[in-house]
Amino acid sequence: FAAHVNAVTVQLRKRHQLGDLTTDEVVITPELFNAQGNAFFLRYGWKEDHDREAWLHYEYRVIWDFKGGVRVDQDWRESSSPVLNVVSPFKYLPVSIEGDKERLTARGVRHAVVTFISRLESHEIRTQVTLKNSGLATSTIVDVPVPRRGEQPLVLISWHLRGGREISRGPFPLEGSLVYWDELPE
Repeated sequence: FAAHVNAVTVQLRKRHQLGDLTTDEVVITPELFNAQGNAFFLRYGWKEDHDREAWLHYEYRVIWDFKGGVRVDQDWRESSSPVLNVVSPFKYLPVSIEGDKERLTARGVRHAVVTFISRLESHEIRTQVTLKNSGLATSTIVDVPVPRRGEQPLVLISWHLRGGREISRGPFPLEGSLVYWDELPE
């Protein structure tokens, strides 16, 4: 939660049978989430609501404030459930970026920048990582936001070679959860 979300706002509105409106709201931050666990409450009362089954119906919406400045306002939804399951419009896929040091050295690679481009509605989210062809590890794992509905993220790789040259590939669709950065274009 804290790694990807600044806050989640859950709003409730209840139109009573005689026309009165009750509203409530909770703003869930990572600190509040840690302090309260997963227990948050929104309430509305009884205001001359004689049809008890109709009294159970209300509307709610969720507003997501993600790290990086992306805000997603979800539409109002109807419910009569006493429990709301609030689900992010993104799931986060751990993607392994792997490379063979010998292959990279043979091609003169000093480092590469791997960029994942995710889209949700009109929002574009770029997740970027730089991999160096030095040291022990030429691999890493990065969490890539993947929309629950919509297009798969795109991948763009830019290799930086000895002598200041740069080669790029992409953007191409992310397939699976593994990207090889030692497969340079000719």
